[in-house]
Amino acid sequence: MRPVVENVSLTEYVIYPNPTSNLLTISINGIKNIVITDSGGKTCNTIRTLENRISVADLKPGSYVINVFSSDNKLLFTEKVVKL
Repeated sequence: MRPVVENVSLTEYVIYPNPTSNLLTISINGIKNIVITDSGGKTCNTIRTLENRISVADLKPGSYVINVFSSDNKLLFTEKVVKL
């Protein structure tokens, strides 16, 4: 079983606000894909973006895992977030 929160890169990043009710800001360069999974591991949303701000308004309240991938599809980091 893999840990829920892990930093798989030496790159520094910040996700805020956490918890959130609407928007998440991810402060890291080179984002291409963001995959959001629920606590059971089911994919809730896949976002292809170059932006560092994403909406989580359509998610139900609860805990989620955010997987952020680079433009060359390498996993930059995984972080647990809470949707209010």
